[in-house]
Amino acid sequence: MMDFEYEFQIAAANQYLDDEIEMCFLMTKQNLAFVSSSTVKEIASYGGKLDDLVPECVKTALYEKFQA
Repeated sequence: MMDFEYEFQIAAANQYLDDEIEMCFLMTKQNLAFVSSSTVKEIASYGGKLDDLVPECVKTALYEKFQA
């Protein structure tokens, strides 16, 4: 399931629970549309290039996590 579809389901459930809850979805640039946390973690687990996908502090933390 795509991230947006999942988040849309969560938004619908939240509105069911409380109709005053509002959700806002921000769309990414097309060249980053494939990026998800799962994809980034998998790339990091193989020591792949994350330079254009996450901030430096996140890249460092992921590399440290998967080297352990």
